[in-house]
Amino acid sequence: MKDIATRLGVSETTVYNWEIRNIKPYRKTQEKLSAILGLTEKDISI
Repeated sequence: MKDIATRLGVSETTVYNWEIRNIKPYRKTQEKLSAILGLTEKDISI
C-alpha cells in the first residue's frame, strides 16, 4: 500500500479509504493508478 501511495503522491490513509471504505479516487488519480497497475480503469472497478 505504501508503494502505491508514494507513486500516486497520496497518503496511505487515502489508499486505505479507497480499498476499505469504498471511497473513489479523483479521476486524475484513477488514470495514474491504472497506468501503474497496467490495467484499464474498468479492470480496477473504480
